[in-house]
Amino acid sequence: MATTALLSQHSSNPLEVPSSDARNKAYRRRMMRARQINRANADEPSSDDPLNDYTIPELDQYHAHLAELYPNSSTLAAQLEAMERRDLEDVDDDDMNSDHSQSESGSGDEHGEDDAEDSHLQDDTDDEMSLYLKPREEQEEITEEIADLEEAVPQLQRDYKLVDRLGTGTFSSVYKAIDLGYHNKWDNSPWQGHHPPSSSAHYQSVPHPPVSKVFVAVKRIHVTSGPQRIKNEIAIMELCRGCRHVSQLITAFRERDQVVAIMPYHRNVDFREYYKALPMEGIKAYFRCMFRALRDIHTRFIIHRDVKPANFLFDPRTGVGTLCDFGLACHIEEGPSSGLCLHTMPTRTHPHGQVRPRHEYDVELVRQSQRDSRMKSSWPSEKVGYPLKDTRPHSKANRAGTRGFRAPEVLLKCGEQSGAIDVWSAGTILLFFLTGKFPLFNSSDDVEALMEIATVIGKKRMDKTALLHSRVFQTNVPSITSDGISWHEFVERQNPDLFVPRKPDPRYYPYATSHPPPSSSSPGSGLRFSPGLSSPTHPESEPVEVAAHQTDVAHALDLAEKLLHPEATQRMTPRRALAHAFLRERDAPEDDEFVPHLWGGGVCGSLHFLDEETDEYCVQVRVAGQAEMEVRRVMAGEGIAIGSEPCEFHRGDGSMYLKNDHRRTRTCNLLVPSAIEAKRATIAPAGSSTSGGSGGTKKLKEMGRLWLTDERLIFVSDAPSGAKPPAFESLSIPLTSLVSTKFEQPRFGANYLVVDVRPAPDGGLTEGTRAEIRMRDKGIFEFVSSLEKTRERAVYMKRQSADEEEGLPSYMSPADAPSSSSSFVARVPEDNPPGYEA
Repeated sequence: MATTALLSQHSSNPLEVPSSDARNKAYRRRMMRARQINRANADEPSSDDPLNDYTIPELDQYHAHLAELYPNSSTLAAQLEAMERRDLEDVDDDDMNSDHSQSESGSGDEHGEDDAEDSHLQDDTDDEMSLYLKPREEQEEITEEIADLEEAVPQLQRDYKLVDRLGTGTFSSVYKAIDLGYHNKWDNSPWQGHHPPSSSAHYQSVPHPPVSKVFVAVKRIHVTSGPQRIKNEIAIMELCRGCRHVSQLITAFRERDQVVAIMPYHRNVDFREYYKALPMEGIKAYFRCMFRALRDIHTRFIIHRDVKPANFLFDPRTGVGTLCDFGLACHIEEGPSSGLCLHTMPTRTHPHGQVRPRHEYDVELVRQSQRDSRMKSSWPSEKVGYPLKDTRPHSKANRAGTRGFRAPEVLLKCGEQSGAIDVWSAGTILLFFLTGKFPLFNSSDDVEALMEIATVIGKKRMDKTALLHSRVFQTNVPSITSDGISWHEFVERQNPDLFVPRKPDPRYYPYATSHPPPSSSSPGSGLRFSPGLSSPTHPESEPVEVAAHQTDVAHALDLAEKLLHPEATQRMTPRRALAHAFLRERDAPEDDEFVPHLWGGGVCGSLHFLDEETDEYCVQVRVAGQAEMEVRRVMAGEGIAIGSEPCEFHRGDGSMYLKNDHRRTRTCNLLVPSAIEAKRATIAPAGSSTSGGSGGTKKLKEMGRLWLTDERLIFVSDAPSGAKPPAFESLSIPLTSLVSTKFEQPRFGANYLVVDVRPAPDGGLTEGTRAEIRMRDKGIFEFVSSLEKTRERAVYMKRQSADEEEGLPSYMSPADAPSSSSSFVARVPEDNPPGYEA
């Protein structure tokens, strides 16, 4: 299935040469030298420099005559000529002499100096006039397409000026346009987001300079696309608003059968131009951006399905990449598995699923199928293969993707796919960088694709992978060995010079000395954003050390092994990939600090909700001077909390927001060590009977109510009047003392939360204290989410606090709690727990 990519100026068209190209720069240097020579002979008119020198009276009369005949004419050639004249006049003689000397000496810095000039000399030619650098036939074709689009969608002409075509495919075409209302008509904050300055995605949130031209990508979805496919793509892009390094949906509209989507325009370079020369730091930047994008969309249970270099717009000068083209993307449906695979569906705790317990499938049947597969693989060629008339039912599964990038589970038609298929595609791209070859896999169908993978990993691992998806792998091809080879060995065979450092290239990050022009996706020529926290390095300041390069290569090979694990359940997740030694940044904050949460997530998530009647996003905002909170309706992309910080609506409020909905009746089963009995009579009174446990552990069960504050989890028993005294009256646990929280579901519908508490003998606890919280209502999922978010915030605030109190017991009754812990984050209820008066 063909898809559309947002193509760069460096396309496969050899006639398309933007100003950043070396051939263009050489031409400009020759032009400047010619002007310098002509100035020395300024007294003699000459046609060698038609821009300035050849100004004889006859020519002036002819120009005046043309002006009388065509008073309103403003040809494109005249515009380009005037622009070139202005650009050349901006360069003084010193600059021309400098360029000349560099050209003669062959300095390696000449590209860097030219790039610095390009940032302010050739912006319009690169972007607005890029159409006229193409062949005349192609210009006419694109001009006709633009005219047809403007006629079909009249709204475009009011808000956008179409200037070029970026790419075309079976289902859509993408055009470059100038956003006419960016500076004075639109509110761009919903799609720009609020990424902090220390985030690699901060460039998405920085507005363009007031006087700059802002370019966008206009995607025209062809009428051949089905309505459901169009709806799915736009809905997924809207859900991905705020994700890092993901192409944002600015707006979309429909005119009869025409559907148009507007996205930011991202400058990029064709993958084939830099993958062999990109420095190791540039490769790291590439994958940091990619895995941050994948982590954010997988958190939203979205699979891209078509991760490949053409769909990852990477600018090798700045080290910034953007994932685009969600035409094949799909949602991951949570819930019980419906297929026959031996792995579970992806969950939040296991994003790639996990192997099913043995009691959930027929072990003997699986073993028998393995024996049959091994036996048939030993048969002669005429007995191995597909039956001529195969009567077996066809397997149905989503096989969308691009050949050479599809994971084994896609080729095996697994019906329960996860984001692991995107990780496999990313691992394939890493092989391109390491081997210096692109493409590596070029099969014509699924069977050949499986054979290509099996040739590397071997038959044993392929058998095990097929078994995970209730398939068998049969082959008697001699070249497929039993054990195969590692991806490490495969890369070394393909690239013997793997451990030789690449020469620093001044065109590419981190050695690039130029800045992107203000008309590109980067916000301004004076700003530089990279996916890491390190600053650019001059290509001659720090030569690449062989030992450091070899260490990086070893880490990259280890990462490739984990990304290309054939079993989806064992494949590395994007979150773990970012923490891998190859991509982890020294002395940098963890990636968790910059992750945009799902709607309703983060520290202020309890004040976010979805209107059940209108399906609109809403937030509760505290208004100065008012007791009640105000409800505001927001757009997709607004109200997203990032890391441990609240969203933009709650960032200015110092208090921690939580709803009081969690103060409902619940059952709490508490496992308390017997040593607590003598120390804390309030928690474990003398005479309590042992209801479970062993080894001196008491299981005390009480029914009561839970309070969740900004610092503590509080339980108060709710014994009926006249009943026997409760086993314990109340409990208060600081959130910072929670070691872990684990959600248990021994059987469907039997859900409870297990909370492990850090030992604190001074507070009455010993090793192994835990609480089991069971809900009488259906609020367990909401409670677990709020508890985790509040706990993260409490831990973060404790780390940041310079005057935290030391020596406090980690476990205490509410009556003994200090006043610093006695504040509720919302209005105090009438039935306030003991010790927590307003």
